[in-house]
Amino acid sequence: MKLKINREQLLPAIQRAVSAVERRQTMPILGNFLMSVEDGVLDVLATDLEMEVHARTRVDADGDMQFTLPARKMVDICRALPENAEIVIEVSGDKAEIRSGSSRFNIVLFPAADFPGIQMDMPEVWLDVEEGRLKQLLNGTAFSMGVQDVRYYLNGMLWEVTPKRFRAVATDGHRLALGEMDLDVTGDWDEQDVLVPRKTIMELIRILDAGKEPVRVEVGERFVRVRKDDLMLTSKLIEGRYPDYNRVIPWDSPCKAMIDRVLLKQALQRVAILSNEKYRGVRMEFSRDRLVVQASNPEQESAEESLPCEFDDSHGRLGIGFNVGYLMDIVSVIEGDMVEIQLKDSENSGLVKERNGEGFLYVVMPMRL
Repeated sequence: MKLKINREQLLPAIQRAVSAVERRQTMPILGNFLMSVEDGVLDVLATDLEMEVHARTRVDADGDMQFTLPARKMVDICRALPENAEIVIEVSGDKAEIRSGSSRFNIVLFPAADFPGIQMDMPEVWLDVEEGRLKQLLNGTAFSMGVQDVRYYLNGMLWEVTPKRFRAVATDGHRLALGEMDLDVTGDWDEQDVLVPRKTIMELIRILDAGKEPVRVEVGERFVRVRKDDLMLTSKLIEGRYPDYNRVIPWDSPCKAMIDRVLLKQALQRVAILSNEKYRGVRMEFSRDRLVVQASNPEQESAEESLPCEFDDSHGRLGIGFNVGYLMDIVSVIEGDMVEIQLKDSENSGLVKERNGEGFLYVVMPMRL
């Protein structure tokens, strides 16, 4: 069995798929691609048994075939070859020879029949979403997901999908991000609430572009799938009950501050240099027309920044502590010129969003400083 393909066709396909391959596998075969050729189309499949990625491209083959190749070695070989190199892969039994110009690589293969896959039911919901809007939604909330939290249900993102709305929620227990976009999808189906793993979210952010073309999102009882052009990502869901996030959003915060986003970001970056490396706390003092941001550390060093601020001081001056890293994450994804911070007092969480912005809001717990 033999196939021919240009490096510029093969390399993008295997680079897209290799992200599903873990560097340490419980099964050696999971370090491989499953390469399937049918009717002149090459399907490259990689999986870690929780997520799988299919990438497709055209190929010149002498018939239909199926075989495995070591994933990272194959990516390294293609990267090392010259641009527009013609690659020939010839498979015989449990070995493959890869040729390109004067280069020869002989590789031992795993049997294709032993390659595992994720067994999925039929999806319950199909919807088409503008690619750029979906990427923006995920990117604007993903940073609040938990990372290897013992509360496993926080290590992912909640999707609430109806025919009229797509909402994404992420929290690590100290901060929360909520984003939503309007949909106009035909169909009569109930709201779908699913927990999508962190790895899947980060991979979607990587592969999605800012374009206006639609991507197909499929939601099932135990999986989600996103189809884009010649790429398909399928992921198992996290089983568990997500916390009632509406209870922690401080809708009744009476004190409102308006701050220039760029000035705030720059001030936070500078003050953070001398913040406590472990706790990363900064104190924010709000008055009618000024915001003072302060930080100090155990070495008796301190930093202070003062910047213009519109603050409703009818309730008096207000001081509150926050994790500076959490604030910088928020102002980095907000796209508008002004940031709105709503506060109740120094003991309650703050609500952060873009001025007059629709679609995203952020909640940050206070710190005692």
